Amino acid sequence: MWGAKFGSRQSSCVVGKTPFLSADSTFILPDSIPVNANPDHHPLDPSLTSESSPAALISEDNEESPIRSPNQSGCDHTRILSDTTDLWPDVDVPDPDIIVDSYTELESQTPDQETKSTGALLAEQLLRSPKCCIDCHTRYKHERNPIGLPSHGLNEVFSWPCPDVLSTTRLARSGDQLIENWPPEQREKVFCGTDAGQPSSVPAICLARGEQKLGPAAVHFDIDSVLAHITSPAVCSQGLYWYPVQRPVSDLQSDLHLDPLPVQFTDGHGHLHCVSVPLHRVKHYTFARVSGFEDASIYALFPRLHQPQQKSSQLPDDQFRVWIDDILLPAVHQYYSDARLQHFPSSFSHSNSNSWAAWAEGRSIQTQSRQQLLSYFLPPEHLDHIWQAVHQIIRVKGLDEFQGVRLFLSAKNLKLRTQSATWSGMQHRFQQLWSSTANQSYIHEVFFDIGKETCPIAPDSGQPIRGQTLLWKQCCPDKLLRSPLVQNPGKTIFYLFSFLRDTGSLTIQTRTRSHLRKTGLLYSQFYNSVKEIFAAGNQYPFSNPLLEALALDHVSYQTWQHIGKGFHDRNTLHRAYIHSKSRCATAIDASIGKSFGTREEHRVREDLLIQINQEFQRRRATQREISQRWSQRLAAQGVRNVEQDDGVVFQNPSSQPFYIHSTATILKWVRWNINRLCAGLELTNSLQRHSMVSWDRTQVMILFLRCLRWAFGGGGNRLEQSRASWQDVKEVPESNGQIQYREGIGLGTTIQRHGYGWFLNKIHWDTMGFRPAHRLHMDLHTPAGMAQFRVNYERVRKYQNDFLLLEDYFLYIIQYQRDHTASTALLSLLIDFCLRAFRKEILTVLQAGIRPEFQSIAETGQVALSKPSLQRVLKDTHWPSAILTGNRCGIRRVDHLFAWLWGLHPDEYSRLHWAHKPYRTPYRRCVVKIQEIYGEEIATSWQACLKHRFLSTHWMLPYPDQQSLFSRDKHQRYRWWSSWNEELIRNSLPACVSGCPIIPTTQYGHLPQHGWISFAQAMPLDIELPPIPGNMEAFLKMVPSKPVDLGAILPAVVTMTMGPQSGHDYRLRPSSLRNPITSSSGKMEANGPSTVPCRWADFLGQLYSKQSGPCLPQPEPHADVNSPNKQPHNGVSKNNDCTLISSFWPHFDGSSVCDHWPTIPQSWSVRPADRANFEIRASTFSNRNWGLLKGPVEYTVISGSMSIYPKGITNLWLPL
Repeated sequence: MWGAKFGSRQSSCVVGKTPFLSADSTFILPDSIPVNANPDHHPLDPSLTSESSPAALISEDNEESPIRSPNQSGCDHTRILSDTTDLWPDVDVPDPDIIVDSYTELESQTPDQETKSTGALLAEQLLRSPKCCIDCHTRYKHERNPIGLPSHGLNEVFSWPCPDVLSTTRLARSGDQLIENWPPEQREKVFCGTDAGQPSSVPAICLARGEQKLGPAAVHFDIDSVLAHITSPAVCSQGLYWYPVQRPVSDLQSDLHLDPLPVQFTDGHGHLHCVSVPLHRVKHYTFARVSGFEDASIYALFPRLHQPQQKSSQLPDDQFRVWIDDILLPAVHQYYSDARLQHFPSSFSHSNSNSWAAWAEGRSIQTQSRQQLLSYFLPPEHLDHIWQAVHQIIRVKGLDEFQGVRLFLSAKNLKLRTQSATWSGMQHRFQQLWSSTANQSYIHEVFFDIGKETCPIAPDSGQPIRGQTLLWKQCCPDKLLRSPLVQNPGKTIFYLFSFLRDTGSLTIQTRTRSHLRKTGLLYSQFYNSVKEIFAAGNQYPFSNPLLEALALDHVSYQTWQHIGKGFHDRNTLHRAYIHSKSRCATAIDASIGKSFGTREEHRVREDLLIQINQEFQRRRATQREISQRWSQRLAAQGVRNVEQDDGVVFQNPSSQPFYIHSTATILKWVRWNINRLCAGLELTNSLQRHSMVSWDRTQVMILFLRCLRWAFGGGGNRLEQSRASWQDVKEVPESNGQIQYREGIGLGTTIQRHGYGWFLNKIHWDTMGFRPAHRLHMDLHTPAGMAQFRVNYERVRKYQNDFLLLEDYFLYIIQYQRDHTASTALLSLLIDFCLRAFRKEILTVLQAGIRPEFQSIAETGQVALSKPSLQRVLKDTHWPSAILTGNRCGIRRVDHLFAWLWGLHPDEYSRLHWAHKPYRTPYRRCVVKIQEIYGEEIATSWQACLKHRFLSTHWMLPYPDQQSLFSRDKHQRYRWWSSWNEELIRNSLPACVSGCPIIPTTQYGHLPQHGWISFAQAMPLDIELPPIPGNMEAFLKMVPSKPVDLGAILPAVVTMTMGPQSGHDYRLRPSSLRNPITSSSGKMEANGPSTVPCRWADFLGQLYSKQSGPCLPQPEPHADVNSPNKQPHNGVSKNNDCTLISSFWPHFDGSSVCDHWPTIPQSWSVRPADRANFEIRASTFSNRNWGLLKGPVEYTVISGSMSIYPKGITNLWLPL
């Protein structure tokens, strides 16, 4: 092994601000002294004597010596030697920041030249911080921050106001003052960095601003992990703890950057295939834990059990049973006595039952299942014999699928057990652990993770603790990639830290055939240790992708689960989100006083590590020679040698590879970033009703959740992987030659331009929805939770596509709601959509009986439920089916069957799991949306129209029961209801010249509404189904002037027109639907000729419940309209018998309606659930006279605006 023998010397390395030298230490040159310097020109501080020296401390007696600030007593300040100082030009000076101890009796090997070169490169990397020069940093800063762009430091930005939701233990709800008092302009500034929509005001974030000087800092080395391919469990020299059951979830979840392993499998035709797969994809289980080294686990890998389509790397129970009962236990029984065997489980079933015993037998209430991972000690004496017996049993019994079973050892997270301030100290600690527990003769190949940390350290006791945090400069770790030895290094990934461009983590994974991997380097990584305050193992806050289900409305997500045959508890996800918030707040608040540094790790093969040791030894010898010559030169110049000093600091912070900030600044910045995303999410959520969340706001909430998920730069989460977060606009060519545009919020653009991930201004910050120009193109159509429904993913995906299509229809309805012709056509289109969803559900049930050539049209629902269509599409085995009629049919009327199939409201029909059928959820969503846009009356008329079209165009209907949509008879045939209409038969058959009569879509309006009965035969008619519009704009242009009548009166829209009234009076009256009034953000504008613009801000509106009497309150003549001392009025007005509904006007002031003049409402907010007949009263401020808009009135809320639809002639007299 590379560290089997050690020298006795131990030393400590510390770094700080001024160089000092202890009494019996050796030293090296400070960082600011160049290799080629002139010894005759080095200006020294006058306070220096012949005894002082700019050297680093190495304590010979203690591994970690105390570290002292240069300003403490006993230390003299020294002036750093000038960069023009010329010392010994022919001497190769190593980096002074790291002290390397000498090693004795290192293994003598003769490696090839490539491995030796790579060892020298990594030794240089570990000895020197991977830093750029001062000029490189200056040039990098100017390239990234162009002149003319406003620049802010971290502390200037995180002081911007934002509601503190991170400290709360619940989701914000509607009415929370914390959220409602957050103005839209402040939201825009916090997320976009702009003031009042001015793009030029977006600041750049400069990490160099507010940077501190580095205090004392220490460097430590460690071995963080060991990975080894082993040949026998006898590697465990102290024995092992054997697991007779599998873990519920394997802890081997990645390839560990190792080379793929060869596996074999046989396809369905009996052909043998040999491929290579990542380590964690090979069938495996945790075989044992190493005794004396509990951090190390041994995995048994089964290369011949691999299946290409496998979804899990665990062994199925039948295979694991063979492994335990037929292979492993017989081998164990050959070498251990009955005295030991009596304590072992006797079989797979025995051990499996024991593992569940504590949960199954020790409870009194229903709890979540828990399996106990029992283990049994196997002494080391016979471990190798047992493994040889395993292979012999496999050969003898012909269990070929277990041939080639191999073992793999993994020990991770060892840094705290092996960390030391010197390389030799680290080596000694690791070897004490490794050599005592691992028999290296059974190791085939081993890899080590070498770690190096640089961390500020706290001053001596008695001084205030001011934690510092170091952050890697992005350009410095990149320097390793620019080395002449690193050619084509492989896969490099940079993980941003808290949306900042100039700092983060860098991972370099070498290519399989690259020079670096052949010489033993697998990967390197550089990261900021401060991110570890959020790491619980490998679990980072908000990293659960299923949290995106919180953005969906409850009904839609339950439909997903119904289709996908999966279950995820939204309450559990809600608690997970709250716990993530709480964990972030707790971790940040408790860590303000700590210091955090930078870390680098390199995974190397054993032979490369030996070369690194030899390079350290060579450089150590050179270092001693330089130290002696330096001491002689200083003594000759009469410089005092400060032998009692024991502190070392970094010399020139501007050339160091990291930014230096106070921990308070960094953690406040991180907290501000997390909190603003949580605030945006919870604000958007608070604007929605629980029963139905608009897809527009669902997308915004998904965006916030994805930003939270990718914000930490840990756990393998990269912001670039989220297209919706990273990209701005991307053109995607389609197969038909057209270009589709996909948009994101543009963090990639703003990070490169401004150094920080500001949002591009694509969100309407008042309504928290995407702006119309971007809404249809945002790449947020697939929530992450869809991938969890693996078995029925395709069905869930198709349902999601239909859901998005329905949301597009809603957007068009809102856009054309005042156009009577377009509105009628779009409402008719919603009916077609719901009926098509119903047909899809029926054909999904019948999927096994559909002919292959009709599968595609069946999946789109374009198969009519008529006898000719079903005969054509279904196989002979599924048609004819059982048609119920007479006494065999419990339902006699078709409208009752409709209520059973579609019933929106509770009725006498029992249905199990019907509420979330894929056709019923869109139906309910349409009803709710139409109520919001047009009102209750139109929604009721739309439902009646859907019922009429369903009954008149769907003649073969499924006959349900309480358990299922489609019941079966005793022969397992599906049972149908056949609708028959004599009038339709009589009118259609004579008109048909030949073949089966087909009713076109143009005749839908003439189909009979009554006379539909149950019949023993199916109608000999077919019907044409309406096509699915591919281009909505073209569809709306082709709408006929007299579209299909819905049987309902669309609401009238009023406009302000110049009337013939006397004086200065104006009248509101019904007018052309082509000249509507639109209201948005407190302003009303009238369009079209002969109209007069009228601002809502000139009026005051109050909403009263309609009762007898005029109830016109008279305001106080001289009251201050905008007095800030008024309190909101709530409750009932005492004037006459009218009730003031003041909750609709959140900005209403005055303790009494008659005593004080209210302020102007800034927004019109009405709850749709409170629809009734109301009076709206308005007045101008010019003469404070009241007018009256008499009801009944219906209203709705659209994007924060209020539209009023009178049911009849309604007059409003407004004296101007």
